[in-house]
Amino acid sequence: MNKAGTLKIGENWTYTLRDLNGNLISVQKVTNTITNTWKTVIRDWMYGGTGSHPVALAIGTGTNTPSATDTTLQIEYSRQSATASKPSSYVVKYSKDFTFGSGTSEDITEAGLFDSVTASGSTMIARNTCSAISVTSSTTLTVEAEITIAEA
Repeated sequence: MNKAGTLKIGENWTYTLRDLNGNLISVQKVTNTITNTWKTVIRDWMYGGTGSHPVALAIGTGTNTPSATDTTLQIEYSRQSATASKPSSYVVKYSKDFTFGSGTSEDITEAGLFDSVTASGSTMIARNTCSAISVTSSTTLTVEAEITIAEA
């Protein structure tokens, strides 16, 4: 009997909070939910080559449990272009340093990976929630999403 191979897409996130001098305040590592919409995009890439690749990270203040049917963050606070890299075989990492203006005081509790820096018409690839991360104008929050393609 032949055994079918399986493919797994895993995504791990790291939130690193630092003060303006670069001193480490906190680090959180979480896993996320890959959206059904992005699973369809992957299928379409293999079939007809349509669909856009991830280019932006967004952070927000929503606390709803992530679901594969999510298409947006619950409460998006900021979305910006991410830097992509290939740190090892079968891995792509997206990273963004978020800074905050004078008088800012927010508790960041969610993040997402998107195919556009523009909210309208974009596709959310993945979403996760984390314990509240208090950000101010005196902090920088680095968000990293690492996608790994592996055997299940």
